[in-house]
Amino acid sequence: MTSHSKQSAGSGGETPQARGRRARRSGVQAERDVVKFWEDNGFQANRKRLVGGMEGNKWGEDVLVHIPVLGTISLEVKLRQKGQDGGKRYQQWLEGVDCLFVRAKGDTQWYAYMKADFLVEILKVQETQRKEILRLNGLLSKSVTEEMYS
Repeated sequence: MTSHSKQSAGSGGETPQARGRRARRSGVQAERDVVKFWEDNGFQANRKRLVGGMEGNKWGEDVLVHIPVLGTISLEVKLRQKGQDGGKRYQQWLEGVDCLFVRAKGDTQWYAYMKADFLVEILKVQETQRKEILRLNGLLSKSVTEEMYS
């Protein structure tokens, strides 16, 4: 057997290079699915086409989503085997991005993981906007309006 035709035991006859190509194709498709998820929900999103760390990209910026009141948020996208727990890896994947989108292979439901501080930031922005809408519609009392702008 020549060196370029060696296969790993237990790989189902697939070379490490073939497994790597399959994983990359699967990851790219997952990123496209996340972009479609955001677009279907009325947000502008795009997939980063360069490998993380190249040409100024932060490591892990797979997808960028523009949220009008927040600006652009960065997402890391991962596919996991069913029943596979991310645990400590989720924390590592969240470094440098705002949110981690995870889906089990063969599943249709995405799950979003984020740092609690980022969730609080989102909720504060939402609450400020809610109060502003009420103020503009004359539904907030003068004392609440003054408190907002003090």
